[in-house]
Amino acid sequence: MRRTERCGFNPAVIAAAFLVLGAMLWPPAARALPVFARQTGQNCLSCHAGGQFPELTPFGRMFKLTGYTMGERTSVPLSVMGVASYASVRDTAKTDDPTVDFAKNNSVMLATGSLFAGGKITNNLGGFVQVTYDNYASQKVGANGVITITLDAPSTKAYPPSGLLVNLGPEGSVQRVMYDVASGVLRTTDQMVVDATPAPIASSIVNMKLQYGIDTDGNGTVDTWTAAEGGHAPNAVMAMSAQNLGRIKAVRLGLVVRSDEYDRDSPAFAWTLFQCSDEEKALYTCPDALTGTLPANYRYRVYETIVPFRNSMWNSLS
Repeated sequence: MRRTERCGFNPAVIAAAFLVLGAMLWPPAARALPVFARQTGQNCLSCHAGGQFPELTPFGRMFKLTGYTMGERTSVPLSVMGVASYASVRDTAKTDDPTVDFAKNNSVMLATGSLFAGGKITNNLGGFVQVTYDNYASQKVGANGVITITLDAPSTKAYPPSGLLVNLGPEGSVQRVMYDVASGVLRTTDQMVVDATPAPIASSIVNMKLQYGIDTDGNGTVDTWTAAEGGHAPNAVMAMSAQNLGRIKAVRLGLVVRSDEYDRDSPAFAWTLFQCSDEEKALYTCPDALTGTLPANYRYRVYETIVPFRNSMWNSLS
């Protein structure tokens, strides 16, 4: 005769556990979101592919590379995450020592929990800190899991003594991506694929502007900003020589974002991008700021950031 083992769960106990956990973690505001979503006003899909951690979209990578500074600083930049479990095994008689093999039977367990703090501190400073409790981190494992990085061939570049360069990508791989806004959607298109289909990465984007930071005297720093037109139009940049591309040290990116909800009390919105401060004008040549007006009955936000292309190490190699 064949004996079948079954695991049973008490629905009432599970429901009670979820209610208690929900009461502990439920935020006070009905529209509370994780800290980065509150800061940027974007949903999870904007930064994470499919809304799933940890794979990032191009917009998510840009947000990370700019030091988590895009958007408005939140007053309490905290988020929490927890995973709890409950199991009840009815028949534990077949094991030699049920008290050891089923030590957590009929117990609620916190499998893991994390506290996240991060986001914008100032316009040019941000950060991210994660503190995680893992209930299984102390489990014994074998000697596997050791990662060894071997330098296949000596480097021909003169790096600083404190510098370490590790290339984890395929040798000779190239990425060429175009960003544009169409019908309020920020899209990315792979330029290495013929007739590639644009992939949406963020919605409610009504305007996107860009300027290039140019090193005109070869000292490794930006001397002037220029619009992405004329000699720096997309086609012209794609056809540039390596020497001219090396003069582009940074890009200044500006986005104007619109709310999804209709607001009858909101007036027309006058936006301004790339308005250089007096301090910036003392450092480099700035073109005139870009301005415009958007229709009433929606709320708008303006985001602006500078993305450096080369740090001090790469400047010496360009």
